[in-house]
Amino acid sequence: MFNQLIIDITAFISTNLDDLFVLTFLFSIAKTSKDRITIATAQYCGLVVLTLVGTIIGKLINGVSPHLIGLIGVIPIIMAIHLLLKRFRKSSDMGEDVPQQSVISFIFVISITISNGADNISVYVPLFSQFNILRYSFMLIIFAIMTFIWVLIGYNLARLPIIRNTLAKTNQIAIPIILFLIGCYIISKNGLPFF
Repeated sequence: MFNQLIIDITAFISTNLDDLFVLTFLFSIAKTSKDRITIATAQYCGLVVLTLVGTIIGKLINGVSPHLIGLIGVIPIIMAIHLLLKRFRKSSDMGEDVPQQSVISFIFVISITISNGADNISVYVPLFSQFNILRYSFMLIIFAIMTFIWVLIGYNLARLPIIRNTLAKTNQIAIPIILFLIGCYIISKNGLPFF
């Protein structure tokens, strides 16, 4: 049981360490408690989607092409371009002073969570394919607890004045840049099916 706990915690941390930075960033730009609840909820839903996809692939085909995972990296790049175009349209319509609106939405956060975690599937597939229902249930509980811990850490890091103030000043440009970098990272790590 202890070995299973160590394996599950290690699998979670190794596949979700980058997600901690994304969570910190998202919490730092959250303007309301509704935004913070949306971030936490979408984070859990994203984890559920990734876990289910990893399980289904593990049980059905016992593997997934890294190039297909790389294709998911296009999603945050498209989101980044969309946000930049939206920002530049608003700035040209209203002058240089663009009011800071919250970009936090369930779809926005779950898209980032799934895109950022897509490469986790390559770890989850071999891991989940060998689990029975009891072992799988244990792992799900550990992942849920670890996600809660990740959300708390991200929230508390975002409350640090140096992080909050820096990101609050730069979030209009930082959000698209971070999304673009996440997409490039996923593509560079996994490749694309047509290259």
